[in-house]
Amino acid sequence: MRSRHTHAGRGRRALAVELRRKGVEDEHVDQALSTISDDAERSRAYALAAQRIERTNTINWSDRAEQERTTRKLIGMLSRRGYAPGLAYSVVTQVIAERCGAEIELPDPETTSSDL
Repeated sequence: MRSRHTHAGRGRRALAVELRRKGVEDEHVDQALSTISDDAERSRAYALAAQRIERTNTINWSDRAEQERTTRKLIGMLSRRGYAPGLAYSVVTQVIAERCGAEIELPDPETTSSDL
């Protein structure tokens, strides 16, 4: 379980779905997911978002539309990998602030999570 989280970059939600699809009982799924700490999940989500930002270094952070599009894409990528929308939003805002050094105004998480 830990290797699927670490190497495949899957969040708890995606891992739970995968295990249930394979016929693992809920009790065992919960036990397996409890081995992944909140910090480990946040760290992995951060690493995924940071890698994606590094690969797309042509972002014009002064363009509001591009800021929002990039933010939605990053949050969507993390959500598809099974990370909670709140965690995804928090991680993306942190990555953008730290990696890009941009003082940007990000979209409201209420709007962003409903757009996914």
